[in-house]
Amino acid sequence: MIEEQKFYWKLLDTMKDGVYFADSHRKITYWNKAAETITGYKSAEVRGKFCGDNVLEHIDEEGNNLCTG
Repeated sequence: MIEEQKFYWKLLDTMKDGVYFADSHRKITYWNKAAETITGYKSAEVRGKFCGDNVLEHIDEEGNNLCTG
């Protein structure tokens, strides 16, 4: 199982698209290398923070903040 997980993390880290995961409480648990490049935030800076901590500004079509709503 651990080898399989390592494969997936390596795959995500080689993608050109920014990828991050958040748990059910909206706490960031994973941040790939492309996300670092796109945002300028290193993984260590954002892991453990919450989506609503103004790391990202996710809004819907009407301008509602999706991380705090």
